Parts: sequence; C-alpha cells; structure tokens
Amino acid sequence: MSFIKTVEEQVAFRFTGRINILLASNNQFLGRVLLNEGVIVNATFKGQHDKPAMFSIIFEDLDGKLPMKFVVEPEVVPSIECKMKADIEKIKKEAARLYEQHSKSLKLRPPDSLHLMIDSDFIIEGAGLSYDEFQVMEMLTEFSKVGDLYKHLDMFDYEITKVLVSLRKKKALKVIKV
Repeated sequence: MSFIKTVEEQVAFRFTGRINILLASNNQFLGRVLLNEGVIVNATFKGQHDKPAMFSIIFEDLDGKLPMKFVVEPEVVPSIECKMKADIEKIKKEAARLYEQHSKSLKLRPPDSLHLMIDSDFIIEGAGLSYDEFQVMEMLTEFSKVGDLYKHLDMFDYEITKVLVSLRKKKALKVIKV
C-alpha cells in the first residue's frame, strides 16, 4: 500500500500513534510519522523534519527507487512531539505541485560522483547570491562531492539541483573530478 493511502486510512479512523517508514529489504528504520486523533503532528525522514520530511517520503514512494514499507503502531503521542498540524488533503495538494518540480529536476541532476569546487574568481568579484545559493556554497566548503550535497543539505533535491544549475550559469562552480 502506498504511503498516501496508509496515511489516509489512519486519518479516516482518527488514529493516534506512529507510522514507521522502513526499508522493505531489511526493515531498516528510515523515519516516522506521528498522528494524534487523525491529525499529522510530526514527521521525520532521513534527517528531515515535519513538512519537508512528509514531502520526501511521498516523493521517494512515488519514485519507487527506494522500496519502503509502512508499519502502523498505536501509541500515546506526547504533546511535546506535536510540532505541526497538517491536513492530509493540503499535504497531497502541495506535494503534487512540488512533485512536478521534483520530476523536472531529475534530468538536470548532476552525477553523485562529480566533485565541485567554488571558483575563486567568483568570490573575488563578489556577485550576489540567494540564501539557497549561499547554503550550497557553504556546504561545498565541507563536501566537494555532489552526492554529499544532496545527502547533507536540508533542502529538497529539486531545490539543490536548481541552485547548482544557477551557480553553474553564474560561473561560480568548477568541476574538479568526474
């Protein structure tokens, strides 16, 4: 059963507890979604939290590259864990909009093995940067591999791809190793 269907089913029953997201092959824990009386109140997935985590779970489920299974466990959800109140219908609408951008960005995504470096001439010129561009460049000072950027940045993959394309257009990045 898909993630959306699992959540919708639990919302319909006004479920209180957790939906564990596990890797289908070995049951490795990837994340969880907490519901309190049918309302999504917390989510974590691969280091992301709340709505970004929800969208990442949905995207991974729709892409089908990471086979996951969803295990529903009733439990008392402490109020300290209630960090958001999300309606599944609103999440679905926003996810549909974001998934379109996610799908378009997949063909532009550079290979994970590619190594990048910030061009020193770009720094000297002092060109303007958006906040997202600054975050990616800051992370490039620590990690040069594209795969590491996608793993460690707290942004959606399509946002990282968009920023990398923008920085390449601005001639801010050099490819140092393929």
